[in-house]
Amino acid sequence: MIIVIFQLFLATSLHMLPAKGATHLVGDTDGWTPSISSTNWTDGKKFHVGDILGNVKT
Repeated sequence: MIIVIFQLFLATSLHMLPAKGATHLVGDTDGWTPSISSTNWTDGKKFHVGDILGNVKT
């Protein structure tokens, strides 16, 4: 009985862990410019809910 209660506690507490999104720098180190191809830049990247899109300030 104790093991079942512990397993329930563990299962519910893991769902309460905060999710943290990734930060993606648009254009990577080149920054955001009109010449950046948004199609090519996104190749190989996976975006998820909570991710942040930012830019490099020069």
